[in-house]
Amino acid sequence: MATSKEKAEFRGLFLGEGYATICKYKARYKHFHKRKGTLIEKNRIWYRPQLSLSQREDNGDMVYWIQKKFGGYVCRRTYFGANGGNPALCWTTTNHELCEKLCKILLQSSIPSKKLNSVKIVLKYLKLRYKKNDGRRSMGYSEKQNEAFKRLHLACKQNHAFKVIK
Repeated sequence: MATSKEKAEFRGLFLGEGYATICKYKARYKHFHKRKGTLIEKNRIWYRPQLSLSQREDNGDMVYWIQKKFGGYVCRRTYFGANGGNPALCWTTTNHELCEKLCKILLQSSIPSKKLNSVKIVLKYLKLRYKKNDGRRSMGYSEKQNEAFKRLHLACKQNHAFKVIK
């Protein structure tokens, strides 16, 4: 487990370079209906919390330190611009339990930051996503949950912490 000093360093790094969002996934799947004997295609929208932090590749030791101390995974990305691209390393987590733990660490910050609004939205999503009685995730969304998640997703979008993965 990370010490209080390491948690404070993570808060500072995240508030400077990271982002928190609720990703929207569109999934298509096929289901064979036994009684009707037909193949049914369904489209479903899933939401997932995501915490990420990117750094240039020459500063990659910091990204691997975050992965070692807090979990998540690291991937390499190359951004192409007008003058070429700088390779970057991106630390990301989409694990519900880890996101909740890290959101609580981030909200201990006394620094006023717009990113903390996104962290609060992600934490609110996580509290709505779990059932109150046993703490497990439900497999599907009710209409009421779907509308609530859609509102939270739009709130992240308006807070400039929006990302869509297709």
